This record gives sequence, structure tokens and C-alpha cells, in this order.
Amino acid sequence: MRVDWLQILYGALILGVGIALALSWARLRSLRPLLGFGEKTTVTWLLILTTISFVFFLLSFPFQDAILGTAFSEQRSIVLYINLGLTLSVAIVSIFRGGTLKWRIVCAALALLLVWLIVAAIGSAV
Repeated sequence: MRVDWLQILYGALILGVGIALALSWARLRSLRPLLGFGEKTTVTWLLILTTISFVFFLLSFPFQDAILGTAFSEQRSIVLYINLGLTLSVAIVSIFRGGTLKWRIVCAALALLLVWLIVAAIGSAV
């Protein structure tokens, strides 16, 4: 039996994104009374955008053609570019405005960016 290390790493990366987002949401919930209004709003929106992109990615497993579009289609390119831009933007904004959850959000966003890059690479190679 041959072990495909790339699939194991890809699965670990996806699991890492989910864990990082869950930990960030839990930490935000515990810090909510301590954060100022501006920081709380910014961090919440950064987490919401990252979570939406991650859920969108997870939904693309069972509904790949409906969500991502068929291979080499314009819809697939648009979806990938939007999610790549979104996660990169969240990572950059988190560095400057992430507050106490800065590095958790940056790690989750950059790992999700890597996941979307892998999806784009696989889609362009197949």
C-alpha cells in the first residue's frame, strides 16, 4: 500500500484551517467583554469573511460543479480569484488591525489561501 503524502498534507492543512478558525471564534467569544467596539467589529468581520470562504471551500467537495463550476470555466476562475483575493486581504488586514487575535487569524487566512492555491493548481493541471 502506497501512502500519498501530498493528500495527507492537504488534509492536515484543511484540518488546521478548521481548528484555527474554531479556536479564534472561541477566543473572540471569551475576549468579547474586554475588546473595544472598533477592535471587536474588525476582528469579527475578519473571522466572518475567513469562515465564509472556508465553508464555501468545504461545500465544494460534494457540490463541486455547482459551486466552483466545471473545469476550465470562467465561473471556476472567478470563484478562485475571489477567494484568493479575499483570504489574502484578510491576512493583510489582520496583520495591521487584528488586535489580540492577529496571529490566529493570519495563520488561518494564510493556510486557507494555500488551500485555495492548491485547488487552483489542481484545476489548471487537470
